[in-house]
Amino acid sequence: MQERRRAGNRLAARRCRAKRRLEFSQLTEQIRHSELELLRLRRCLDSARQEFAELLGDFPSPSCLLSFLTRRLEQADPLDPWLSRLLLNVRQILETASSTSFATDCRHLNQDSKSQLDPS
Repeated sequence: MQERRRAGNRLAARRCRAKRRLEFSQLTEQIRHSELELLRLRRCLDSARQEFAELLGDFPSPSCLLSFLTRRLEQADPLDPWLSRLLLNVRQILETASSTSFATDCRHLNQDSKSQLDPS
């Protein structure tokens, strides 16, 4: 009876170790995939930051950028909560700024810079 119990324990221990090795290898694989995805997302973010910096150069002042963002956000999906909060923040910035700081005429921007920012 004792030998049968030992044999059962050895079998259970073997299964437990195999299961632990399998789980460890699965977690290792998930980590590898997550690290690759993180690297891809970081590259995407770097690219977006660079593109944003280049596009910012097309606006002669922050007021022009804020005016442009306001127009674009007003055309966006009103049900998107993130965009709604962003539009609210942009409007608050516009309201708190002095009216003279936003008197800059931004119509001189060329059509290319507007079309680059236009996703449609």
